Amino acid sequence: MMFRTRKRKAGRKEYELAYTLYIQHKDSDAELLFRQSVQQREKVLGIEHIDTLYSKHWLALTLSQQSKYGEAELLFRQSFQQRDKVLGIEHIDTLYSKHWLALTLYQQSKYDEAEPLLQQLVQQRGKVLGIEHIETLWSKYRLALTLYEQHKYSEVELLFRQSVQQREKVLGTKHEDTVYSCWCSCTAVALVT
Repeated sequence: MMFRTRKRKAGRKEYELAYTLYIQHKDSDAELLFRQSVQQREKVLGIEHIDTLYSKHWLALTLSQQSKYGEAELLFRQSFQQRDKVLGIEHIDTLYSKHWLALTLYQQSKYDEAEPLLQQLVQQRGKVLGIEHIETLWSKYRLALTLYEQHKYSEVELLFRQSVQQREKVLGTKHEDTVYSCWCSCTAVALVT
């Protein structure tokens, strides 16, 4: 019984302290503790244990916050693949890992890699959360931005128009996300015509 309790607590203290530091924007300190948590949890619990996957995901987020996109990308890929295997492709945590992987690729201007992930996310989040859920709308918006960066303006225009309409309905016309989507839509229309 004692071993099982110790096993469950592996890396927990480091994880909780790292998370606290992360929300305080003390990213370099959080990074160090998330690394320790990942190492301990991989050793004691295994690489596919849910707690290990949480530590790895938050380490990747912390690296992304510090613009360490290359290492964050690698960890998000691992996190996504392992969550897909353990939790399934439509589990909310798997979708979050996919979202952050796509965002990290976007931050590195790897638009051709981010695009298919974002297309999948729009579909999967629409199915799991609903087409008007804020996370689904966010994925659609990010997909539009990714297409915009690739100069696919005719595709962008439709996505931004849909984004504006859905955000107006869900968030209201004066919400900053709605206003920004409207601005992006106008820009896309100007580029197409």
